[in-house]
Amino acid sequence: MVFRALLGVLLAVSIVSAQGPQLAALAIEGGTLIDGNGAAPVADSVIVIQGNRIAAVGRKGQVTVPANARVINAAGKFVLPGLWESQTAYSWYFGEAMLNHGITSSIDVGTEAEVAVPHRDAVLHGKDLAPRAYTGILRIGSTLNGATGYEGPLHTIRVPKSADDTREVVRTVLNAGADYVIFYDGAMPFEWYKAGVEEAHKMGKPAFVRAYGPGILPAQAAEIGAAQLPHSAGIPLAIASNPSQFRQGRDDRNELDKYADMDDAKAADLVKTLVAHHVTLVPTFIINYRGYPKEWAQFRTEAHEWYKDPNLQKYYPKEAMEESLAAYDDVDTGAVRERRLKGWENVKRFHKMFVDAGGHLVVSGNLNDRYVPGLQLFQEMRVMREVGMTPMQIIVGSMKYAAQLVQKDDSLGTIEAGKTADILIVSADPLQDIGNLVKTDTVIFDGKIIDRHYHADYKTTFSPPGDGASTGPIVEALPWVV
Repeated sequence: MVFRALLGVLLAVSIVSAQGPQLAALAIEGGTLIDGNGAAPVADSVIVIQGNRIAAVGRKGQVTVPANARVINAAGKFVLPGLWESQTAYSWYFGEAMLNHGITSSIDVGTEAEVAVPHRDAVLHGKDLAPRAYTGILRIGSTLNGATGYEGPLHTIRVPKSADDTREVVRTVLNAGADYVIFYDGAMPFEWYKAGVEEAHKMGKPAFVRAYGPGILPAQAAEIGAAQLPHSAGIPLAIASNPSQFRQGRDDRNELDKYADMDDAKAADLVKTLVAHHVTLVPTFIINYRGYPKEWAQFRTEAHEWYKDPNLQKYYPKEAMEESLAAYDDVDTGAVRERRLKGWENVKRFHKMFVDAGGHLVVSGNLNDRYVPGLQLFQEMRVMREVGMTPMQIIVGSMKYAAQLVQKDDSLGTIEAGKTADILIVSADPLQDIGNLVKTDTVIFDGKIIDRHYHADYKTTFSPPGDGASTGPIVEALPWVV
């Protein structure tokens, strides 16, 4: 009832806003357009924005710019769709650092429970300035992770008791407004996953499956219709030549030992299955394999420069800053590192095989309080370059393919007439060096130019009092929509 009332109020507000005075058009002229579809760049392009929508796109001379339009001169610059952070456990203080660098949308697996949908809708309806946050509300798994089991139906994790109960949990989540469902681990009985994914599909929504096993592994997840494997979950165990020597289930710190035992024939078979069933991988290399990417020392240096803005420091929790910087030192060393280097090479080799076979790899730094907002995504792109992906593949994987994961590619992810105007302008060519995507010139979010300064008083509706790190309390009333 709370969510329906909230939605009604938000829709009413949006309708009133839509009936207000028409904003002057905004035009971007002269830039090289990289539209996110993977097509050849378009030099000397023109994009016309009316309200929050892209009205026209084309070469200069082929598009009419309204006489009263505000014009952005993008000559010598590069124009792309807004970026996606495709797996984040969001905290309110990430907002400016993400938007200021062109990250306009996210797949938010961390803003959970009763606050998840109101947070998403507050952003979608212009109440809060933050990246869009498409939500799964909660995670479905085999363990309560410290909960009692007596919490409400939208508590952060639900442990079903049967296949039918799994269906009921999926219905509850999607009826509450979730954009997808996510299965947290691979330890439930296989039939429960099958029932849950089937129920999500009946309701027209995708299912994400962390197929770590032993109940479900990647090939089985593909066969029942999982849309993606977060963290490329379960792959190292599935392709190990002798999986019985390894612990079953999620075992993050030992994944490289499993990859070191990769059986090439098993890997090729799994790639074939994943691609045939259109399963997307979101590998989150930078958090799964800390210290192994060749630019790691540079990544660490960049992170220590990221928080220097005094206005950002005014509101960003000190402990979160310190924890995110300390993560760059939490790496394997000595004999353990030497043993696992072969595993790292096989990680790269497997994912390159997947991309070469036509698989969709989506970019995500798995942003949470342990990592640096904004920067984490750009560093993940550079790891993908090390894997062997082309700049265009990385671009499409951080825009179009990400939007497809949550069925928002009809309005986001590419620059096309009729779509929402989320646009990033950078000062150097990302097709020459994917690292150039961090060279932000201008960000347009929902048709409006973002003020890319940090603001000492930045807050959102769900910012807790004081210096708390939570995204917010359970929603009990609706005064914030008035």
